[in-house]
Amino acid sequence: MSPPENRRPPYGRLLVHYELRGPMPRTPRPRLRVRQLPPRPPIRPRSATPRPAPASGLGSIRAWYRRVDWGRHATVLAAVVAAGGLGVTAYGTFVSARVAEDQLNQSKVQNEERTMRQASRVNMWGEGKYEVIANRSLDPAYAWVIMRDGSREYPVVAGTLPPCTRVSIATSNLEEAIIDFVPKPHAKARRHSMSPAALWFVDTDGRAWRRDYQGGGLRPMYEPLKAVYAISNLVAKEEPLDECGAAS
Repeated sequence: MSPPENRRPPYGRLLVHYELRGPMPRTPRPRLRVRQLPPRPPIRPRSATPRPAPASGLGSIRAWYRRVDWGRHATVLAAVVAAGGLGVTAYGTFVSARVAEDQLNQSKVQNEERTMRQASRVNMWGEGKYEVIANRSLDPAYAWVIMRDGSREYPVVAGTLPPCTRVSIATSNLEEAIIDFVPKPHAKARRHSMSPAALWFVDTDGRAWRRDYQGGGLRPMYEPLKAVYAISNLVAKEEPLDECGAAS
């Protein structure tokens, strides 16, 4: 009898096979016991592996917490917070700029009001044969009466306007100051064509102003008078004003 030969069956189990060669001895035949091997359990594919049932309650929260990529979400949240901070900063800058602009405009208005405080209280109007100049401020001013002849203007010196004083000057007095410098043949015609046009005066700060006749517009003047006419025999009547300090 030859040595046993090992053969591996297709299912991976080791079987022992005895092969008898040559003449059989006269000894009794050995008895072979045949034993049936149990079947190999089938291999289940991975897809058929049952998945665990989804957890509920606290277990589901833990599972969700483990699945979330917190690093990426933290980066996105930081970017959103940074963008929000930039937006708030931009809005604050815009509001600050608007407030500064409003304050600047208000300061300009206050400066203009402060500058015009005295000038707004000096006025001129006509009463019959007289031209009335009123200075309701608490400071004196120096004035000229602008007489107009067609398109030409003649500044006539009215002199100092005392504080809280009303000064009345005859219109004929203002006309004579100009006619003295007009050739004699044209003097009579010029007398009937002249009329008051405005009041030019300088406040205590040295600023020049022009007030249109009959309480008209008030505006600052930046160019000096080129030529002025003085009244040789000025007759002016001064009267105190009751409402001193009030704008006219």
